[in-house]
Parts: sequence; structure tokens; C-alpha cells
Amino acid sequence: MTCGMVPGVCSLVEPPDNMRTTAFPGLRAGGEADARRVADRVVGAWREIHAVLLPIIGQRGVLALYDRTLHLVGASHPWLMESAGDAAALTDLVFLGDAFAQQSAVDAADAGDALINTFNGLLISLIGAELTEKLLHSVWEGLSHGSPTQDTSP
Repeated sequence: MTCGMVPGVCSLVEPPDNMRTTAFPGLRAGGEADARRVADRVVGAWREIHAVLLPIIGQRGVLALYDRTLHLVGASHPWLMESAGDAAALTDLVFLGDAFAQQSAVDAADAGDALINTFNGLLISLIGAELTEKLLHSVWEGLSHGSPTQDTSP
């Protein structure tokens, strides 16, 4: 995320170093993956996040955090904002997967990491690091260890 684009916001949305996740580490080292696989992992993570947070903060709360995350990350990845459309599409997420699948694998991975870390930072700023970790540990753990939350490959 480019902090200079939104003055004073980075301190609110950057998660502490011990709470950062790199969802797609292999891509930066020339690992094998394609944008569709990255898209599937990003969409799977968002579905899990939605399922965990829905009973706690409701549909409007999840949508507000999702929309804010897209807005912040869209500053450095404009294609996300072009594809965002209606935030109510969160329950479908087809648009998000399609947007990621149309990028290079590295660009998709960079945007995926930015989305995950920005969302994590926003949630930390609202409820604290401990509760964020407790609620979303399984999502972050799955992403950081390279095991997709929704792996469609054989």
C-alpha cells in the first residue's frame, strides 16, 4: 500500500509486523502459480473472513470493512476499483476473482497481499490485534503456509 496517497492512514491500517501475512510467497521467488489460482485463494480467504465476521458484526459491518479495504488498496491497484462495482457483491465475489484472474500472477499476488494486510490492519485498528488474531487465525494461517483456503487444483 502506498502510504503517501492517504496521509495519516497507514498507521491505522498497517498491521504490526508479527501480524502481517504473505499469502503468496512462492510467486516472488519464481514459484509456479497463475493468476487464476491466486484469484481462487483470495476469493476463498474473503469467503472465510465473511463467514467468521458475519455473526459478529453483521452483513453491513463486513461490507463496510471490505469496501474500505478495496478503496485503500485500489489507490495502488486501480484495476480493483474498476472491478469493484457494488459492494453487495461480497457474497458472490465473482467480480473479485475475475479481476484477479485477468492480472499477471505477480500483480495478482501483490494485490492479494495488499488486500489481506490492509484488511487485517483495519480490523486491528477497530478491535485490537489479539481479537483479530483470535478470530481470523485460521484464515491467515492457511494463507501464510501456502495452503489455499479453496484449492481447486487436483
